[in-house]
Amino acid sequence: MHPKNDPDISIIIGVNGAKTIERCISSILNASEHSPSHELIIVDNGSNDGTQEIIKKYPQVILLSEPSRGVTYAHNKGLEKASGTYIAFTDADCYCDPHWLIEGRNMFEDSSVAIVAGRIEGGEAFNIVQEWMNSRKILDQEWVLRHPYLPSVQTANAWYRKKDILKVNGFDTKLDTNEDADLCWRVLKSHAGRVVFAPKCIIFHHHRDSLPEMLKQSMKRTEGNVVLAKKWPDYPPKNFKASVWKCLQIGKYFGIYAKLLLTRSDDEIQFAKLDFLDRLARKWGAIKGAFKTGQYSPLVITLRF
Repeated sequence: MHPKNDPDISIIIGVNGAKTIERCISSILNASEHSPSHELIIVDNGSNDGTQEIIKKYPQVILLSEPSRGVTYAHNKGLEKASGTYIAFTDADCYCDPHWLIEGRNMFEDSSVAIVAGRIEGGEAFNIVQEWMNSRKILDQEWVLRHPYLPSVQTANAWYRKKDILKVNGFDTKLDTNEDADLCWRVLKSHAGRVVFAPKCIIFHHHRDSLPEMLKQSMKRTEGNVVLAKKWPDYPPKNFKASVWKCLQIGKYFGIYAKLLLTRSDDEIQFAKLDFLDRLARKWGAIKGAFKTGQYSPLVITLRF
């Protein structure tokens, strides 16, 4: 790892569990020797399973502690310490391609670029849930870049100029999910520049390894979209026809699942079942978000994101 004297890049990771952090750290420390100068800042966000002891094995890492739980608090704590011109965010359950730092930094050679969205690929799959998440490209960066409001970038692999984040006062700590989209939109609204996709700037993400965790993630993301719609009043209007169609899709996926029970392989049956349960979790998240924000319109409850 390069010396931290005036680093070009500050890498910020929030963590509250030890399960995958060691591989994450090792992949960054073992990045290409031609990588630009960088510092690695890891913010412990209330772990109690020996995470800090693992991180302390790596003296190159700057370890911070943030007692207020939530990724927004952790990221903002990291930003306070960061001394790089550019900020690269990733997650503790990720590991990077050896050329991640080079490919991300190179995109800023174009002065019109404010945000870089790196590619997010699924990591190794050890069970049917992870296989399904890989096949459905959960956390696909290209998909969120096509958001109908403004391009959205996920902090599993997101790059910014530090000055642009500071200009908008960092992450909104009132949000407990979809805070990455909110930050991206505020930076874009500040006329800082444009978002570009970097297909060779690759992060591999360890997906949830159990059905309850997968469904919880789907629910929280959709609930967060409803909260985001409340915060951004010019969010795209909810079209009634599209909303009803999304509700009908629950029946569609149930029908596919029922048919496959009679005609197809075990893997196809399991994938169809997960498709159906995922849709249910997303709708439940939208309903929770509607009650949380006081947006009781059926058009909100049937949000498509």
